[in-house]
Amino acid sequence: MIFRALLFLTVFYIAELFAQNIKFAPLPKEKVETLEREYKPFLEWLSNQTGDNYELVMSVDYRDLTNKIKNGEIDIAYLGPLPYALIRQRTNLVTPIVKFLDKKASSGYTCSVIVHKNSGIESIKELNGKKISLPQKFSTCGYYSAKIAFDANGLKFDNYSFDGNHANVALSVLLGEKECGSLQTTYFDKYAYLGLKKIYESEKLPGFLLAANKQKLSPEKIAQIKNAIVKLLPLTNDKDRETTQNWGENIKYGAVGANEQEYATIVEKLKNMDVLK
Repeated sequence: MIFRALLFLTVFYIAELFAQNIKFAPLPKEKVETLEREYKPFLEWLSNQTGDNYELVMSVDYRDLTNKIKNGEIDIAYLGPLPYALIRQRTNLVTPIVKFLDKKASSGYTCSVIVHKNSGIESIKELNGKKISLPQKFSTCGYYSAKIAFDANGLKFDNYSFDGNHANVALSVLLGEKECGSLQTTYFDKYAYLGLKKIYESEKLPGFLLAANKQKLSPEKIAQIKNAIVKLLPLTNDKDRETTQNWGENIKYGAVGANEQEYATIVEKLKNMDVLK
């Protein structure tokens, strides 16, 4: 009995000795209180799976987040495709772990250009010179997606402003402060009933992902984290659904593996977008 107790304590001590303190950063898309509510249950579950201690680290904005990753202050981050691509342009120290699914089991998403339903505007080709509302500068559905859409239709793209987040974009268009806006299509779906109309939708983009700092985490640790997450199947398994029910909407439906090649197109297109450098 004493031997078993000593063995247990020894194993526990060794596990604690090799447990890592892993700093996790979410995208600063919501208030701090909301981010804590959405991600802390996920990190507690992940801690139980890997035996590590996870610390939630907040960022002021996208730029602050990317700087923290480059400076080695973050071990894992929840990123959109554009923030990930921006970081990849500056360093090869980050690598995708998983990309998350939505409630329809899709691991990608689109961006939309919207107008007020009573604006009389029926096509994106009618937007030349119009005021356009964008979310944060480094939101994938902001400058990046809108610039591609306007260029593809031969429109000037210089009358824009950054209005903070997707909800603000919708509000700006609804109030008539801006004549059009660019946001994630899921946000258009959320606010369309208030009086919005979609006149353009982008091609499908690779989904939001977890990215690891290879300088801080070993390949073995990254693989352990990936394997723990992808084995969850909340869309089809009741027990897993119960596990994730209190997680944030963006991470509660499961995930699949991700690789760098999926995001290579975004990295390439960024070379011609000086505003985002």
